[in-house]
Amino acid sequence: MNRIDLDFTEGSVASINVVKSEEKLTHKVLAVRPIEFTDSFLVGTNTGFVELYKVDARSNASISQQGRFNRAPNGEVRHIETISESVFVYVTSSGHIVVEDIRSQRSPANFSVGKERGLVSSMVQRNST
Repeated sequence: MNRIDLDFTEGSVASINVVKSEEKLTHKVLAVRPIEFTDSFLVGTNTGFVELYKVDARSNASISQQGRFNRAPNGEVRHIETISESVFVYVTSSGHIVVEDIRSQRSPANFSVGKERGLVSSMVQRNST
């Protein structure tokens, strides 16, 4: 196991501190999703936060936080999918599906599919034309 840990961490060019919070919570990354056609990615944590980070390749691959979204309703962020460069969807452990708009940093939709149906492990999007 140590060998695998070393292989994944050994040539990292940058690292981030996930969620600088006033609360004394332990934040663990459960979901990471790059945003296509950008230098940004989303991070979801066990405490229900989703944060947006940007990689600046011109300055030794430095990473800066670009935004923080409202705390997820009742649970940890289990899965994130991007719909476009400015909209993403995430699922919580309590069965909520939340749509977020990156530009306005607001949530235009929030649905509950119910925890009793099981945890969502993946999502498929269908683009209607």
